[in-house]
Amino acid sequence: DGNIVVDESHPDWWQDKKNPDRHGIRIPVLDENGVQKVGARNRKQWKRVLTDATGWNNPKNCELWRSEWAGMCNRHLSIDNQIDHRSYERQGKLKIPTIHEGADARKIEEKYLTGQIWNGSWKVEENQMIKKQNALLQKVMQPLVRYPVHCQCGGSG
Repeated sequence: DGNIVVDESHPDWWQDKKNPDRHGIRIPVLDENGVQKVGARNRKQWKRVLTDATGWNNPKNCELWRSEWAGMCNRHLSIDNQIDHRSYERQGKLKIPTIHEGADARKIEEKYLTGQIWNGSWKVEENQMIKKQNALLQKVMQPLVRYPVHCQCGGSG
């Protein structure tokens, strides 16, 4: 049918800077007469179709993998240090999530703190503000947890 299955391996990828392993289907690009088109330097033109051999692009797997990771970690952590892959909202926590900073933001912040640059990372600054807000939320919520509100509406409670 004109399709070509491609399974390439380049064991010397570090020398020729190629991807060491590719899997896919190459479909010829045809002109109006059904002849494969050629491009620059008379090279044949192909459509690329990516195949999903691992399931990495399936968003449903992300939840599964996070859950599995949390379970593996929790088997080795004490009760006080358990992790939960779910969002604060899904855990029922009144807490603002921080944003991902990344290595670059931390390097920028380090340069800022040592006086090498004038401005710090906005991501680090944002997270510092979120942490202060979460501390304030926790402080406000502590009395509510300590002294639960009882219903005065005539019902039990």
